[in-house]
Amino acid sequence: MSKGVNRLAQAIDARTAKKMTVPPSIDLGTIGEDSSLKLDQFGPALPRSAYLIAEWMVNATSDGDPNLELQLSLVLKPGDRVLVLWVRDDPVVISKVVPADA
Repeated sequence: MSKGVNRLAQAIDARTAKKMTVPPSIDLGTIGEDSSLKLDQFGPALPRSAYLIAEWMVNATSDGDPNLELQLSLVLKPGDRVLVLWVRDDPVVISKVVPADA
């Protein structure tokens, strides 16, 4: 095999290996006893300081305006299953998930 073909094969191998270590863009995870986040498809548990939690809020006006006010604050407990969206290198918990028959 020529040097050029060898170098190309090495570059492809390196790129493939790098892609294999990149987490998926969306994943499920479980909240640990210490508030860590263990993702189903990505390595070790992440400490609480290593992930973000989406806080959903809808602002509304009052005085008879038909708009509604909705504020959700995600409260997570150990064992909760969550939906995680990766934004660049940041895992963001966007929702708690429960079984359909719960």
